[in-house]
Amino acid sequence: MSFAYDDDESNPFADPSVRQHTQFTPAGTGQQPYGGTARQVQPPATTIPAQQMPPPQYQQTAPRINNEDLLRRQEELDRKAEELQRKEQELRNQAAASGPRENNFPPLPSFIPIRPCFYQDFDVDIPAQFRRTVQMVYYSWMAYVVTLLVNWFAGIVFYVCDPDGSGTFKSVLLPAIYLAAFTPCSYACWFRAAYNAFRNDSSFNFFLFFFMFFFQFCTCVLFAVGPNNSDWGMMGWLCLIDAFKNIFCGIVVLISAVFFTLLSVAMALLLQRVHALYRTTDASFSKAQAEFSTGVMSNQHVQKATATAATAAAKNAFNAQNP
Repeated sequence: MSFAYDDDESNPFADPSVRQHTQFTPAGTGQQPYGGTARQVQPPATTIPAQQMPPPQYQQTAPRINNEDLLRRQEELDRKAEELQRKEQELRNQAAASGPRENNFPPLPSFIPIRPCFYQDFDVDIPAQFRRTVQMVYYSWMAYVVTLLVNWFAGIVFYVCDPDGSGTFKSVLLPAIYLAAFTPCSYACWFRAAYNAFRNDSSFNFFLFFFMFFFQFCTCVLFAVGPNNSDWGMMGWLCLIDAFKNIFCGIVVLISAVFFTLLSVAMALLLQRVHALYRTTDASFSKAQAEFSTGVMSNQHVQKATATAATAAAKNAFNAQNP
């Protein structure tokens, strides 16, 4: 059985509506199959290759260094170094021109057979920034010597006036011993220690000064208090109880007590001042130990004594092994 289809009636694709939707719509006509309007696709934006992209900008937090400031600071440091070298050269030239330095302290008259024991010149030996402090230490030593003289004179007056009938010759003898012993010891032990410490930047001398000067300060306080007994030879405040039984004796002892009191206060302030300057230097306890070890081992007498002791110990050991 056969069927015959008419092209216009039996063919389902002959319908005009079907044909319209099955026809190919070229690109760019604005229409799509099955109705609707074709969307125009925008071309992608132009991209920049990674190697051509500019580097990201970061905020700079570190301060900028000005080359002019660096150059100015370097010139200032160079100028200070040249000035320091010039001053050192001037000091060496002065020392070379003057030849070997002769001791000039204490300034004794020529008819005395004893010669000066120390060389002292603040302008030559002490740097300018420390010169005033070292001079103050020297003036405190001179004031200490004067106070010891006043103490001796007060002891003599106390013994002569004998206000309470208990005065002994110790009030004269002991102040004289204090004056004779403490005057050279104080100069050699704490003034020369301060002088050498600032002259040579010596840590060992700094520590020696602090130890001896603190001991001297304690003795001044003890002298200012003055035990209530003239046998100690310390004419201080407690001695005024007996001394003012005689007006002249009381006034002299009062002067001695005031001198020792003022000297104690001055020594405390001076000790604080030297310690503040010491903290500005590079001195330390380890350097003091090294200086002491070097000084002891370089001493000829110590070297001879060490060599003698080592030789004797070696001989004893050899004799013990070979009887």
